Amino acid sequence: MPQYVFDIKQVYRKKPEDKIGSLVAEVDIEVIDQHSGRILHKMVVPVLFHNYGVYPELSNISSHIPSPNLRKEVYYRVRRYVKRLRPYLEVSKNWGEEREQ
Repeated sequence: MPQYVFDIKQVYRKKPEDKIGSLVAEVDIEVIDQHSGRILHKMVVPVLFHNYGVYPELSNISSHIPSPNLRKEVYYRVRRYVKRLRPYLEVSKNWGEEREQ
C-alpha cells in the first residue's frame, strides 16, 4: 500500500484572471512504497481552486502514473489536501523564502 506526501510549493493567480478569482497551487507529490520506503513516483501537479471547487490537473498525474487505480487515488487525495487548506492559501511572491526560514 502506498503512502502519499504532499507539499505546496507555490500559489499564484490563474492567467488570464477570471471573475471568480481562481488560484493555482503547485503541489509536490511523492508516492512512497510503505514497506520498502522507496519513492515510486514524484511529480509537481498544478491544482486550480476557487470558492466553488478544487481541480487537480489530471493530464499531469496521468503522464507520471501508469496505473489507473493509483492515478485515481492520487487525484482524490491531492484534491482533498488542497480543499482542506483552501481557506489558508493565498498568493505570495516569495512563498518559498518564507517557508525555508
